[in-house]
Parts: sequence; C-alpha cells; structure tokens
Amino acid sequence: MKRPFGEAYRSHAEHPQGQQRKFVKRVNAIDDATSTDKGKPDELVEMVSSANDLDDMVWVKVGGILIEMQIDSGVQSNIIDDSTWETMCRDGVQVLSDLMPSDRKFRAYAQNDNLIVTVMFDAEIEIADGNNSRGEVARFYVIQGGPQPLLGRHTAKQLGVLIVGLPSQHELVQHVEVSKPFPSFRGVEILLPVDRSVEPVSQRLRRLPFATLERVENKLEELLANDIIEPVFELSRWVSPMVVVVKDSGDIRLCIDMRQVNKAILRETHPLPTIDDIRWKLNGATCFSRLDIKDAFHQLKLADESKPMTTFITHKGLFRYKRLMFGISCAPEVFQKTLEQILSSCDHCINFIDDIIVAGRTEQEHDEALKKVLHKLREYDILLNQSKCQFKLSEIEFVGHRFGAFGMAPSQSKIEAIKSFRAPKTSEEVRSFLGLVNYVGAFIPDLATISFPLRELTKAQSIFKWEHEEQEAFDHLVSLISDEKNLAHFDRNLKTRVVADASPVGLGAVLLQFYEGIPRVVSYASKSLSETERRYAQTEKEALALVWAVERFQIYLLGIRFELETDHKPLEAIFSANSTPCLRIERWVLRLQSFTYDVIYRKGKSNIADPLSRLPSAGELKEFDEDCEVYIRNVIELTAIDVNELEKASEEDIELQSIRECLDHGVWNYTSEVIKPYHAFRNELGKVGSLIVRGSRLVIPGSLRQRMLQLAHEGHPGRTKMQQRLRYSCWWPGMDDMIARMVATCEGCRLVSQPERPEPMQRRKLPEAPWMDIAIEFLGPLPSGDYLLWAQGRPGGGSGSEETEVRYPRYDEEANTR
Repeated sequence: MKRPFGEAYRSHAEHPQGQQRKFVKRVNAIDDATSTDKGKPDELVEMVSSANDLDDMVWVKVGGILIEMQIDSGVQSNIIDDSTWETMCRDGVQVLSDLMPSDRKFRAYAQNDNLIVTVMFDAEIEIADGNNSRGEVARFYVIQGGPQPLLGRHTAKQLGVLIVGLPSQHELVQHVEVSKPFPSFRGVEILLPVDRSVEPVSQRLRRLPFATLERVENKLEELLANDIIEPVFELSRWVSPMVVVVKDSGDIRLCIDMRQVNKAILRETHPLPTIDDIRWKLNGATCFSRLDIKDAFHQLKLADESKPMTTFITHKGLFRYKRLMFGISCAPEVFQKTLEQILSSCDHCINFIDDIIVAGRTEQEHDEALKKVLHKLREYDILLNQSKCQFKLSEIEFVGHRFGAFGMAPSQSKIEAIKSFRAPKTSEEVRSFLGLVNYVGAFIPDLATISFPLRELTKAQSIFKWEHEEQEAFDHLVSLISDEKNLAHFDRNLKTRVVADASPVGLGAVLLQFYEGIPRVVSYASKSLSETERRYAQTEKEALALVWAVERFQIYLLGIRFELETDHKPLEAIFSANSTPCLRIERWVLRLQSFTYDVIYRKGKSNIADPLSRLPSAGELKEFDEDCEVYIRNVIELTAIDVNELEKASEEDIELQSIRECLDHGVWNYTSEVIKPYHAFRNELGKVGSLIVRGSRLVIPGSLRQRMLQLAHEGHPGRTKMQQRLRYSCWWPGMDDMIARMVATCEGCRLVSQPERPEPMQRRKLPEAPWMDIAIEFLGPLPSGDYLLWAQGRPGGGSGSEETEVRYPRYDEEANTR
C-alpha cells in the first residue's frame, strides 16, 4: 500500500547541492561479482565520462512527485541526490517499501572513494504528463552529495526511453508512443489581443550560417517533439524571420523577430505588482522561499486564433508556436495575470512574472503556505525549475529591495555603482561627475560649499591637481548621492526614464522617475567592459549600454512604457521596428522585444550616466553577450575566401581603414569621397576585429573584390545569378554595377546569351527535262485576317485604321488549275 512519507528537512539553500550545477558528474554501480582476499566483494567500476549535455533529460513522476532525471545507460541502478530527496519528502512522496539502509556501493568517475548511500526505497515511476503514462515499480538509492537524479539503464529500458542496439519495429513504435510533450498549464488557453486595423507583414527568410543548419533542424525537431511548435501548410499573412543564437557550448537558441507583429498586438492592461503590493504581502515575514517556473512562457498554450501571429520562416519551411513565446510584447502581463489567478486562493505568496515568493511570520506558517502553493502548482501541472528554487531563507532580495525580519530596506545593488567610484583623473571626468551631482543636488544640503574644490578643477585656466582636499570633497559627495534616504521608491504609475551611456572602458545607467515633474533617482548601475567589448565600434557600445541597462532594471520596466535616453543619435533609427542593424546589435535589439519603450536622444553634456560609465572601479569583466562572437564568426566563414586572408586585406585597405575610424568614434565625414558611398548604410555597418560587416554580410576589401567576382562567375551564370550568389554573404559599394560590367564584357557570356538563328530557307532546283518528278507541298488556304477585325468589334473591316488591319493573300483556286 502506498503511504506518504515526510520528515524534517534542511533548507535547500543551506545545502551545497542546492546551488545551480553546470556539470553533471555521473556515477556507476559497483557490482558484487568476485571476492577479494579479505572476503569482501570485489569493486568493479564501469567508467563513464562526465557530461553537461541535457539532451538526455526526461521528466518522470517518482512516487507521485515530478522530478527531472538524466538517462545514463552506464548505470544499472536509479540514483537520487539527497537535495532532490529532501524536496520529495517535503512534497509527500509515496513509497512502496520501508526506508532501508543499503550495502550497495557506488563510485564517481575517476574517484577512489565510495559515495555514501543514505537510504534505499521502492516506488512507482512513470513518464510525466501523459494520458497513456507507462508506470513501473523500481528501486532508488539516495546518495549523499550526489550530483543529480540518474535514471538507470534497466528502468529506462522498461519505460521505453532508452533503446540499446538496433530496435525492432515494435520497439520503435513503443518509443514514439512514450515521448511526451512539454507540460502546460492545465485548462488554460491564451488569446492574444490584436489590433485588426494593422496590416499583416510577411517577411523574407534570413540566411543562416551553413554550420548551424543541422543544429537548427535538430532544434526544430526538438520543439516539434515537445509540442511547442507545429508546421504550417496553409497561407499565412503574418511571417516573421528567425535569428539563430549560437552559444559557446555549440548549442543554439532560436529567436523570432516579432517587432513587426508586435505593432498589431495590444498590451495587456493587467498591471504588475507594485512595491506597495509586495511590501504588504511580505510585511512581518521572517521565513521565505522562492520558486522559479521552468520555461514559463512555453507552459501556456495559445488559442488557435492566436497561433498564426507567431508564424516564422526557416530553410525547412514555415512553422508557428503553439505556446506563448518570448518576443510577444504582452507576454509578461499575460503570464502575470494567469499565474495570479491560479494562486489567488493561496495566502502569504506573491508572484512577479515567473518568480513566486512564499513568506511566513513563523516557520510553521511558511511551511503551510508553501505546501498549499505547491499543491496548487501540481493541480495545474505547472513545472518548476528545481535548480533555481530556494527554500527557508531568513532574508530575500526582490524587486530591488531586501526583505527580512528587519522589514524592508533598499538593495545594496542600487548604490554599489556609486560607492565603487574611483577618483577622477582628468578635469573632464570631474566635470562629468559634477553633472550627476548637480542633477540630484536638490536633495543634498550645502552642495555648493562641498563641491567647491572640484568645481575649481573644471575652470579653463586651472591645472588639474588631485590632493587631499579634492579627495575629501569627492568622498563626501559620493556618500551623499549614494545615501539610501535620497533614493526614490519606484512607482509604476509615474513617468519612468532609463539614461544609459558608454565610455571606452565601461557602461553606466540611471533609473529615474518624475514626481510632479521633478526627476528622482531610483537606482544606479555600472559595468566595466571586457577586452572584447572595448574593441566594439562606438555605436555598438552605445547600443550595448541601452540593452544592458534595460535588462539590469527589467524588474521595474516590464509591463510599463518608459523612455530610453541616449546621447548617440543613430540609435533612434537602429532601435526602430524597421531597422536592419549589424549582427551584434540585431541580437541585442531582439532581447528587448518584451519591453515597451521610446528611444530619445539628448546631447552628451546632459547625460547623467556618463560618470557611471567613466569612473567604474575594476570589477568582474564578464561579457554581456558571451556567445555573440561565436555567431558572428560562423556567419563570416560563409565567404569563399579564407577569413585570415580577408582580415589581412581589410587591415591594409585604405577605404576600410577610414570606415573603421568612423565606426570607432561614431563620427562620419559626409564630404569625404571615400566615406560617401558608405554613408547611406552607416546604421547597418559594424566591426569585427579588422573586418567590416553590413548587417549579416561581409564588406569585401578592394583588393579581393575582383577575385570574389571571378568566383561568383564560375559557369557563366549570368547577371541575376551572380547577384544572388554574392548578395548572400558579401557586399561593397557599386557591387551590382561591377557585376553588370563583368557579364557585359565576358565573351563566353555574350556567346551563350545570343539567340540561335533559324536555318535559312533554300529554293529547290527546277526540273531540267520533261517527265522529271518533283515534290511540291501546298500551304493553304491561308487566313484572310478578317478574324482580327471581328475581334476588334468591326465586322467587315469597320472603320479601323489601315495600320491595324492585317490581311493575308487569298488562295486562288483558278490560278492553281491553270
């Protein structure tokens, strides 16, 4: 008989296995095959490599509890780590036997020490989320400090998720039958609000690197198998392009450019929680847990009427999403509204998008609230991301504030960018710092006196000299503008603005809100650029600052309309829905599809984020988009010429040297004859080392252009085909004209393109003597042309002009008889 099991458990956050794991260490059972000289079983270890590939993960229910296990054909037994076991105990796992100790031994790969088996039990296991679930009874071993749950070979074969050897036809059918789709909220279907007055847009296919095509096909098959997308065979008025994000690990992520579609999708009116809502829910709490929903948007099914809006084009045809997807502008509000309704009957909890916070004044109140929330999530088949869940915390940080037994306090992350300022080294940096100080000066008493030593350094005739007096004034001002009392509380109903800036060494951002027209600072942020990011073109750095700032403050910005201020004019056009920016910026723009913003330009002198980008202290130099360079390199390698040769030629090309200089400084000389041909495409140009790209195409240096033309001209394909070949992967000013001249002057193309002349008619030789045979073929009677006049509505000739009357000679029978 099944019986629930529950014991006291430790906090998930307190256990080292509660943290997110990047690598999976597999273990192997040690079979008791032979005996040693000590009389004990000999330890036979089957070595299995460590892995971080998650393609062999499967969701199963063990004792009625949903967990994720990795299929490991090298392990006979089923293994569960103690962290997962504690979670299962708390949720009321049902076991079929008593909990027993075990003498079975396990050992990690390349390790000498045996792992500790804390308990052994039997339970029913079945594939999760399926009406035709196939259940088996299996034995499980709980490992102390184990890496993660492993599904052994024997049980995996019983469940049909592992086939060893060549499968029979019956086994193949069995395997297909047990493949289950990704779970979804039970009984919930989303209908997107659409403005029918917006004309649908069908966009063309965007080319992909050849190296990624196979991985794209595998990803599409995976999404199809998980019931997340479906093929489209009928006419679709909405078609969006797909952009592939290649990760450093080799895996890919498919991103759909929904900017055109979002023009027709109406924003949901449901508001996200305000800080007052959150404070009221968490007030007085001393114990907290945080739950994270796995792939949250994909767990919401779309109504049939909304699916055509998500249609996207690939090299394998058209597909569309069956689930809510990232990129739909109203997705955050729709998800917030749906989850709020599901959890409406649960006390002491609040959610912000896919984050759920459960709190209690006492541990008992917290446990009861958590149990009710988990029961509700199971009722709706909502899947949690176990690696990101945290339990029984004494303090928690949420929406920019810290909550605990002390109440609510601003998060230190709001002001750490200011407190980490280094001292200015030039008068320009002092001037930039004072610009920020003056902006918030209304809340700083005696500002003029405190800032006097620094203002003296900004005078035209003064010599920059940083001594004790200047350092003391600087430290005093930093402490004043970073005082938590001077920060404003965020209010979603007020006008909101994000000011971002990029310098050669860092990024800076300030979140502002306007109280009765007066700006108040809500939060500061800064980031030092990595070595790779410092080599970006200036436009790319400024674009990076905007995207990084929005994602840094996303907890405030989701679900509201806000201003995004920059001192770089081209970004107004680049961040518009119709832009075609270079590869890097295109990836970044797509990351902001779930936000509603207006990019506004203001001159650099008024940019208060400038000191945050210029004065950051040396910190972690982690790249914002680590996989970007991998993707760009894959695209560049599509060209027929070796990349090293292209880089060398680009470095020596005078024309491209001028373009790189313009990109580095963000200033274009419109009168230069060299730069003028590129000026119209300046917002599409980017820099990858010494290479220049326009959108996703490589700009070919002058010394290699003729060679590219010759490569594209193989087989004398003609002008149109040559243009198709070259436009796929490269570009340079006047490329089409060069193609036209090459085809026009090519003798082979000229001969091939000339039409074949008909064979000339020849007279037959007349007879030279009587009774000689001659063959004659008669032609006729021929049409008179009257039918043309009838077709014009003028029988018998009418009154048409002689130029339109076509007449053929009649066949004269009398003359033929003579």
